[in-house]
Order: sequence, then C-alpha cells, then structure tokens
Amino acid sequence: MKRNTCLLIIFFVAAISIYAWQPATSPGPGKAGIEWVEKKAPGFIKSLEELERSLAALNPRDSSTLTEAQKKLGACRLQYKKISYLLEYYFPYEAAICNAPPAPDPEEDEVSTPYGLQVIESLLYSADPWSHLQDYAVQTGIMKNAIQKLLPLIPALNTTDVAFLQGLDLELVRIITLYVTGFDAPELKTGISEAYESYNSIEVACLPFCKDGAEKEDALKIFNRGKEFFIKDSSFNSFDRLGFLTQAALPLQDLLRRLMKRSDGSASFHTALDYTAHNLFAPTALMPDAFPHSENGNYDVLMKLGRKLFNEKALSKNLQRSCASCHNPDLYFTDGLTRNRTLNGSDSLLRNTPGLLYAGMQYMQFWDGRVSSIEEQVKTVLKNAREMGSSEDIIVERLQKDTAYINAFKNGWPDDPGITLAHVAASLSIYVRSLAPFSSAFDEYLEGNYKALTPSQQAGFNLFMGKAGCGKCHFAPVFNGLLPPAYISTEFEVTGMTAGADLNKPVLDTDQGRINVIPVEAYKGAFKTPTVRNAAVTGPYMHNGAFHSLETLMDFYNKGGGGGLGLNVPQQTLLPAPLNLTEKEKKDIIDFMGSLTDKSINK
Repeated sequence: MKRNTCLLIIFFVAAISIYAWQPATSPGPGKAGIEWVEKKAPGFIKSLEELERSLAALNPRDSSTLTEAQKKLGACRLQYKKISYLLEYYFPYEAAICNAPPAPDPEEDEVSTPYGLQVIESLLYSADPWSHLQDYAVQTGIMKNAIQKLLPLIPALNTTDVAFLQGLDLELVRIITLYVTGFDAPELKTGISEAYESYNSIEVACLPFCKDGAEKEDALKIFNRGKEFFIKDSSFNSFDRLGFLTQAALPLQDLLRRLMKRSDGSASFHTALDYTAHNLFAPTALMPDAFPHSENGNYDVLMKLGRKLFNEKALSKNLQRSCASCHNPDLYFTDGLTRNRTLNGSDSLLRNTPGLLYAGMQYMQFWDGRVSSIEEQVKTVLKNAREMGSSEDIIVERLQKDTAYINAFKNGWPDDPGITLAHVAASLSIYVRSLAPFSSAFDEYLEGNYKALTPSQQAGFNLFMGKAGCGKCHFAPVFNGLLPPAYISTEFEVTGMTAGADLNKPVLDTDQGRINVIPVEAYKGAFKTPTVRNAAVTGPYMHNGAFHSLETLMDFYNKGGGGGLGLNVPQQTLLPAPLNLTEKEKKDIIDFMGSLTDKSINK
C-alpha cells in the first residue's frame, strides 16, 4: 500500500511559507541545478495546462479523446521528472501534491484526499474515465496553484552542498528502485522515459560539483554510458535495467557520495541510508540503528548471549521449544512448514512462520505489523500461550540458576546488571538484527563478479524489476516492503490471497490481516511485504503458507492475484490485470530469486 505525505492545501501553503523568507543561496555548484529547475518548471506548468484541456475535452462518444488525454498525462509526467529531484527534497509537500500515490495512507493522521498525476492516471484508466471531469479539474488546478506559488521561491533556496548532493542521491535511488519499475506510472508504462529525464537533470546538477579534468571527464563517461542504455532501448518491458544499474547508476552513486564526503555543510533529509557506503547495494547501505531498537550495552557480549538464548529451551513454558525450533538456522531461519504447531501440539498456528533473515530491516514485525520492533516481537512470542507460553518470572527464575547467564547479563549491561525480560529481548534482537549477510550470487555480481549470474538470472532481474512488476512492492536492495528512497517506512499490500493453492477454483483467504491492528477498510487482507532474498529455500510462501512452490506463486501473480482470478477484492493494491508472462519468463524470474540465496549466514 503506497505510503504518501499528501496533505490538505493548508499544509502545502504553510510549507511554501517556510522557504519564502530565506535568503538566496550564495553562488556555488548547486546554482546550476537550481537554475535548471527555474528554467524547466514553466514547461511543467505548460504541460499541466495542456493536460487540463485534454481532460476537459473527454468525450465518451470519441475514444480518441481518451487516448489524447493519456498521451498528455505521459508528457506531463516527463516534464515533472525534469524538476522532481529538487521538489522532492526541498518542497516535499508540493511534490506530494504533484505526484503522490493515489491512495491515502491510513496510518497518517494528517493525510487527506490525495492529489497529483498518479491520481489522474488511476482515474483515466478506471472502468469509467469519463465520469471524473470535475475530479480532473480539481487535480490539475491544485497542482498548477502549488507550482506557480513555488516558482518565485526557487531562486531564494538556501541550501548546503552536501544537502544538494543528498537530494541528487535520493533521486538516483528513485530511478533505480521506483521509476524503472513503473511504481508511479503502472498503467502508462512511462517509467523508462521518466527515468531518462530525471537522469539528465541529475547530470546538469551534478557536473558543477566535479573538479575540472579527470574527475569531470569520468563523470561525463558515466552519464554517457547511462544515456546509451536509454537510447538503445527505452521500451518498458525490454530495457536493460541490470546493465544500466551496474555500468551507470551505481558508479554514479559512488561519485555522488565521494562528492558529498568532500563538500561543505550537512544533509537535512532523514533517511536510513548510510552515505559512507559506495552505493545502494553495498552490504552497509542501510544503517542498522535506523530501524527500531532499544538502547544496548556491550554489543559483542550481547551478540553472543543472543545467539545462545536463541537456542535456549528454558525460555518456553514446557522446556520443549526455543526460537530455533521454529526459526531453524539450517533452514535459513524458517521451519519449512505450512504453519507450525501450537506449544502443546494440539492445533496449528494462525500463520506461516516468517524467516528472520533481514527481519531487522523493517519498521513493523509480524505479518500484520502489530509491533514496531524485534524486542516487542520477542516479548509477544515469549508470552503467547500458543507459541512459547512463558512469562518474565519463569524466564528470570530459570536463567538465574545458570552462573554463565548471570555473568553474561552482567557483562552485557555493566551499568544495569541483572536478568530481565527486557534484557532477554534486547539480546535476542541484537542477534536477529545481525542476520543480514548480503552474501548471494546477486550481491557478488553487483560487486563486480559478472560471472556470478547466469543469463537466465540476469534476464530474471530485468523482468522482476520491469514487466513482472515484482520490484514495485519488493523494493531493492532488501527486496522487501522497505520503501525507497528514504527507507523509513514499511509497506503492506493486499494481494487477494487465496486460501489454498488451487488457482482454478480459488477461494479467498479469510485472514483479515492488518485491519485487525488498524481498523481501516483499506487494510482488509493487507500483509507486510516480505523479502524475496532466500525465497528459493524458504517455502512455503505467503502469510498462510498456501503456496508450496515458486511456480504456483508466480502463476498467482501472473494472473493478477485474487482480483485477477475473479475474487471480489476491491481494496487489492496489486494490479488485477494479468502480466502475460511466458513460461520462460516465469522460469527466469524464479532463477533470479535463486540468485538471492545467501551463501553464508550468521548461525
């Protein structure tokens, strides 16, 4: 479910006023980028006006008017991407007015009706695009008003070099993870052309930061290599995303981050990205401490303690179950079952056991996201009568009988010695958060070993990030619901999941998912998007474990999820249209997912 920051008009007016009083930026390398946006913003306004006229001319008796409106929408999106890097960073509210997802986020208290080009797209491609003439007028009017008020403020933008470069870096992340996947233009399929416009704008803004001579020449080579991919094939389905990523986008990101390192000032946009990492796919690309966690003591001691506690059956009421019983390290921290049994073995648990690899790189835990940290998840499982059935009194009493545990907790928290449930949970969470090895063949490939992936796996990546639409929900680099470019939220999706694996006679699963946590209709049947890293070895799949093979899973998505199978799922976030993948294409995608299997894990 696409998160957004789309606010009421009063909020974006207030946001503009924040910049209205600021002094003009002093001449510097960022000036060229600001002047570029000044020059291109009127073109966006002009394209909005053309879109507005074509929408007003829609006629149900003349199908060409719909085709023309869709064409004008695509052209308007291209104009927006010429200026989006600056708007998204310095004027996020106005950017949301122009290009927010078409569905409001149920968890954002301040969210009102969404606005922008994505909303217009959803209406133009609806069952009755002719019935929204008033909606179209409102949408284009609000966007024009926002940008026109913004125009005189752009020259007065006060920024630092580091902040400006961070804005370019975040735009590059959008290109890599969102634009080329079709995330914000799923029906138009203009993502590649939009990425090209954005890429060109980054070039204009980036080059003045480069030193004359070898550095600028190298930068130009990077930009030219990237452009060659767009010129060679800009088709959405066949664009070589992997080649563009390895030969242009990642080298460019390395350059941007080197420029940030030597520039003055500080970044101002909160993200989970570690800018000391060379690029988005480096093992250290995301900062572990950016995700929910408690204050910790002696890390090395607690890591060792957490690993021991993970295998400790004394944590369960009946002394028969440990964390490793359901999250077996030899099974990539899963159990290989459709659903595990309750503690007393009398019944099945409600949901499939999720894997723990990369679990720390999320903002919500459990399939329905009912807690926000691993510590809370640990406490919940330990106390759950159907899972571990324990209590703080039981756990503390048992562990205090072991001198080794007493010393470990004392050394782990020298300023706060003692065995408590909070300390147990924190120790376990430190261990779980360490389970992010990034040691797959795919990771090797991005590190420069271009023999690490087979041709089928390379084709599978391009399909995953393109035609198949997998990358629109399983976001790189973790390939889970961690939303780019800032990676400060976790997404939930409604796929219309079936109760079983029979797709010929599908029955909708009765598990209501996140709506039981947040009682909003949009969350009916919504579940957290898991990582597909190690998916090849961690079946069964989905929250109910109904699919026992990746082939069945691919068939489900290829047919458009529950909605595409004919089930009534009005709140489905997955497009219900078939993907029309061939058998070979499905195999290539499965082969790519196999390349995401880690070769070494921290057992």
